[in-house]
Amino acid sequence: TQDFLPFPCDKCGNVYCVNHCAYRKHECPVAGSEDRRAIVCPLCKAGLPLESGSDPNVVFHEHEKQCSGSTKAQKCPAARCRNKLTSSGSVVCARCKTKVCLEHRFEDAHPCKDLQDARLSRLGGGHRSGGGAAT
Repeated sequence: TQDFLPFPCDKCGNVYCVNHCAYRKHECPVAGSEDRRAIVCPLCKAGLPLESGSDPNVVFHEHEKQCSGSTKAQKCPAARCRNKLTSSGSVVCARCKTKVCLEHRFEDAHPCKDLQDARLSRLGGGHRSGGGAAT
């Protein structure tokens, strides 16, 4: 069956059948702004938008200059931990802002700098610095 219902182009205003209603099918001269293509960087998996008429190789070359190139998952910074820090298997410590695995999510389970500083100040009863003069 063929469909001859009218499909008006929202860019040029002309009316087309179902076979020619797509912008590229009727070579719409006004629809250049509707071209939404992208390439994916094979190194960091980032989406790189392609402007109408742009060369994908040039776009990738420009991105490659600042690309982190890292697709490997980071590992937990806790001592002897080999767990990968995935999106569902990691948290960011609210105290030191370090990304750690779920096993080391508590402040005393990873090298939490703020927690270590707090312990030192409690043990020492305050800070001792050699630069100040006592009055």
